Amino acid sequence: MADLKWVVKRLRVMGPTEIVHRIGEQWALKVMAARYRMGRGGIVSSEREVSRFQFCRETAPQLPVLPVAGPSGPEEIEPLLAGKIKIGDWHWQWRPEEAVWHEAPDTGKIWPRAFFGSISYRPGNQCGDIRIAWEPSRLQQLVGLGLLSKEASPKVGRQAVALLEAQFLSWVEANPTLTGIHYISAMECGLRLIAVCHALDLVRGRLQDPERVWSALIRLIEGHAVLIEKRLSVHSSVGNHTLAEAAGLVYAGVLFPEMRRAGRWRELGLSLLEKEADHQILPDGGGVEQAFGYLRFGVDLYQLAVALLIHYEQPIPPVLREATQRGRRFLSAVSDTKGRVPPIGDSDDGHALSPFLRFRSEGDVGEGLASFNEAGYSLIRSGQTVLRFDHGSLGMPPLCG
Repeated sequence: MADLKWVVKRLRVMGPTEIVHRIGEQWALKVMAARYRMGRGGIVSSEREVSRFQFCRETAPQLPVLPVAGPSGPEEIEPLLAGKIKIGDWHWQWRPEEAVWHEAPDTGKIWPRAFFGSISYRPGNQCGDIRIAWEPSRLQQLVGLGLLSKEASPKVGRQAVALLEAQFLSWVEANPTLTGIHYISAMECGLRLIAVCHALDLVRGRLQDPERVWSALIRLIEGHAVLIEKRLSVHSSVGNHTLAEAAGLVYAGVLFPEMRRAGRWRELGLSLLEKEADHQILPDGGGVEQAFGYLRFGVDLYQLAVALLIHYEQPIPPVLREATQRGRRFLSAVSDTKGRVPPIGDSDDGHALSPFLRFRSEGDVGEGLASFNEAGYSLIRSGQTVLRFDHGSLGMPPLCG
């Protein structure tokens, strides 16, 4: 019943073009389900030898050095090494069992390990809040472990690498392609793809079982990119989800050019980022979703994509650079004196890569009045005090979330 209500609600905002697209999407889902039942799992490549892939065989880092503030102090280090994650009012604890990736932290129930398209996950389902269960499987905690391994003592560093490797391999084994809740959202796949590439790049050369790890990474990249390409958030679903999916495709295409669809993934991801740059990040740098947290999330995704393209000396559409610059200026203006963005608008407290990522701000924040007419915000700053006025729209149409 909950799924039916959701469909009726969405149909009200869809035009004819989108309805045709959705029908095609549902047909593609049925084809995918049929392939799944036949054991084909949606993977198109038969050649996965680790030695074929530069990202896997090289000993030197393959990703750009990013501005990060690594884990520091017991309050950050101890939970990482214990495999603990706090998700709102709930806690998740890593353990070397496949079921850990399918447990609902809020109810203790187990989500089905079935074809992702057959799982009821909207509000009213039998297991819990799907977003809470998704959080640990973004695998962004592995980035924290990778950073910790480079800064900590040798003993702690070895512990961090071992835990990173164990969690990654466990996730891949527990989540065969298209099986379970972690394939429902293409955005989650995009974020996971980006996170594991950065995490493993941080610890390359120190893995206990590198052949197994790189082989698992190749399976994950291919399976995730194929699925993202087929299930992009477009039409009335366009939003920050789209940016995460597009960035994931760019990563897959740039880092794994040996894969048959790599060129298509790169071009599709870049075209989406380019198309959405002026749509989602307004001329004055504000976000069309009227949500400061989601704006930072989107700007960070753009910056990750730009940094990757620079590192591989590939052309960068000018609109990507311009979008990141004006987005950073707006975020600098609305942040408090410690650089924190106020919790205005919708947010899931998520990150593009890791809470330890620290892209620099853009522009000086002066005192007095500053207005952002397209975003619909004005600020009066005096010393430690900032007054913020909202005189904008209700969010991105047609849903205006």
